[in-house]
Amino acid sequence: MNQRREDGTAGLLAGLIGTGGAIRGLVLAAFDLEKGVFVATSAAIDSGVDLSRMIIYLRNNYLTADFY
Repeated sequence: MNQRREDGTAGLLAGLIGTGGAIRGLVLAAFDLEKGVFVATSAAIDSGVDLSRMIIYLRNNYLTADFY
């Protein structure tokens, strides 16, 4: 049950604020950032989402040595 909850939480957060997330785009646009700062901030958020996803995958043994 905990595994499903973690997977669901990661999926929900990725959908809302992750890559191409609508909320992330609206929040960043509200700060009226310069183009370079906007892109860098978006890339940093993407990296954080990907890192958290990787941790979940590794903790739940979704990635084994066969994949890398």
